[in-house]
Amino acid sequence: MLSEWSWSQRSLWLPITEEQTEQQYIDRTKRRAHFRAENKELKRQDQYVQKLRDAQIEPVYITNQLAEADGTAATIAAAATTSHTAAAESSTATVDTVPRQCAALTRSFTSRQCRVPIDWSALPSSLVPATHMPAARAARKQHQLQNMIDALRALLQHLELRRTTANSPVRPVVVDFCCGSGHLGFPVAFLFPECDVILLEHNASAVARAKQRLSSLRADTGGAWSNLRVVHAGLQHFDEPFDIGIGVHACGWLSDIIQAKCFQQQAAFLLAPCCIGKLRLGEGLQISLPLENGSTPSHVTAASARCTCGKQATASSPPPVRSCPLLHYPRSALYSSVLTLDQYLLLASKADYSDSSWDFSSAAATKGHAYKAFCEWDRCCAAREAGYVTALTKMNPPDCTPKNDVIFGIHKARWKEQA
Repeated sequence: MLSEWSWSQRSLWLPITEEQTEQQYIDRTKRRAHFRAENKELKRQDQYVQKLRDAQIEPVYITNQLAEADGTAATIAAAATTSHTAAAESSTATVDTVPRQCAALTRSFTSRQCRVPIDWSALPSSLVPATHMPAARAARKQHQLQNMIDALRALLQHLELRRTTANSPVRPVVVDFCCGSGHLGFPVAFLFPECDVILLEHNASAVARAKQRLSSLRADTGGAWSNLRVVHAGLQHFDEPFDIGIGVHACGWLSDIIQAKCFQQQAAFLLAPCCIGKLRLGEGLQISLPLENGSTPSHVTAASARCTCGKQATASSPPPVRSCPLLHYPRSALYSSVLTLDQYLLLASKADYSDSSWDFSSAAATKGHAYKAFCEWDRCCAAREAGYVTALTKMNPPDCTPKNDVIFGIHKARWKEQA
């Protein structure tokens, strides 16, 4: 065990010398206590993972590789069908599964029809990451956007559109929740002109940048981009009808609020969650979560902190809320039958790790990805219990971001067979 420790960890257990000051002794004692507590938590987290596995709960990822041949596609679809059925059989709740649709969604996701490389040279220069980011970061960002757009294309192939009273189809509405300045939403509006795109963001400076980008694009194209608009509002205040909700690296519970709002409207969802450790309220970051009646839990306060993805997160007491889902953890009845709230939040607290070194092979990265996989699978199970056809995958290449898990799904009531 000592061989795996860093020198700073080993030094905690070296003999205390007379040369050490009283403050050094106190600091060292505190560090020892913290190290012991952290080890105890890791052991408990491993025990909770084993409890889930004993209940036959295991995250199942579909491949994010292009299916080159029919045989490969058939194998992928069969694996998706098996995972969907196994999740239903292991659940203690009633889950109306549709494994055939799950296999079809997986086939679409891995097909050439959905894997259309983005021609960045065709996009306006202001939408190309390489024009305003360092080269390495821009390359990673373009991979992230490509993965999200591939999954969005698969969802659109199987999404039954809403219809007017005259039975004519309504243009699909895509909401980019927590959009920032629109790194994903603008390319979506450009590549899918048949969709109406809403960029939703609560941060005033990000909204200002998005509106400036939109104004510049409209000026350069003579008033085009009519299918995109920017809305300055928080998640809890958005109450418009929509067909697909997307969110890239919406921190912690924000991804769950996006998914829950999709549940409310039986809308499809596409999420790349991050900062799951923030689910453990009361440590690091606390936030006022609005309830359905507009009140806030008495045990939660507002504060601010920097999350592991490097974004600055803030919270404040929200004004009266029209529509906001009440969150509970674990998200699914299946997980709730195995883990308590405290156990789940402890597991989630280690589902993130520092990405400053981008060392995907480190012990911390391996542990973090394993814990995160179980948390993302909980979200998939919650969706399946709500009547969704879902899939869990990783971005390709996986090292384009440490937060590389992607969840997407369509409600069975909105399912359409591919033509």
